[in-house]
Amino acid sequence: MSKSVENNSPSSPESLLGQWVHQTIDRQGLRVKLKLRGNNLHILCQGNSCPDQIELFNRLIPALKETDLNALISAEHPQIYQIRLYGCKVGRDHPDWTASIYLNQLDRHHKQLCLWNEEMKSQKVRESRSDSPSPHPPIP
Repeated sequence: MSKSVENNSPSSPESLLGQWVHQTIDRQGLRVKLKLRGNNLHILCQGNSCPDQIELFNRLIPALKETDLNALISAEHPQIYQIRLYGCKVGRDHPDWTASIYLNQLDRHHKQLCLWNEEMKSQKVRESRSDSPSPHPPIP
């Protein structure tokens, strides 16, 4: 059985989880929908353009390292072991990308995120160098 966290009353434990997710990853123009299904928390992020996976990971992974999600849900609900994150444009029937975050592997996810961020920085530096005019003309 699945529950939509968005529709629970503010006093229910699942609404604490919903509030935490929205505060953690919400940004202007982003729609966030949650479902608890067994041991999985499903988070669908939709925007006018497809939300950036790395940007969402940058918001979510450090916050997950600081927060026990299972303290935000009722004791009757099974523990959350995995987050399934989905991203797509508003109005699409299927996600453009999906990702899994295993809560018992947050350190591994964090290291991977750091590598992605370093790669993105290096790529931006290379792009900025190729866009700027060379100080010297090429030697024939």
